[in-house]
Amino acid sequence: MSSIQQKKLPEQELQRLGVDAVYLFGSQAEGVAGEASDIDVGILLKTPIPKPESVTSIYHALFNILSDSFDMSNFRTIDIVFLDRAPLELCFDVIQHGIVLYESSQTIRTEFEERVAALYRDFQPILKQFNEAVLEKI
Repeated sequence: MSSIQQKKLPEQELQRLGVDAVYLFGSQAEGVAGEASDIDVGILLKTPIPKPESVTSIYHALFNILSDSFDMSNFRTIDIVFLDRAPLELCFDVIQHGIVLYESSQTIRTEFEERVAALYRDFQPILKQFNEAVLEKI
């Protein structure tokens, strides 16, 4: 479990940005963070981001919110991942090992998690073949 110091995330600001869920994942969530660790945060938005300039503005707003919410004295930076644009394997890792920091609706979050888990199960044999082929080339 995470030992990171965190304030409650500002729900109204997250709702204004269209955030459905915020996950802490990676070394912080798994309790194995070291001195050089960053803070990995997965963001589930209500709707996919349509324009590149929207990504930048939402990213900066979220970075400011998260920087204010976490004690950054022991960490280098915050890595923000938009889950609608992330690889399936990463999304699966986030829902399996991540910690939910915020959800606008438990139903929406669990529907996302069920969809990712189902897709992962469907594509797992293909992903395994792909990963094995890549490792053979190395």
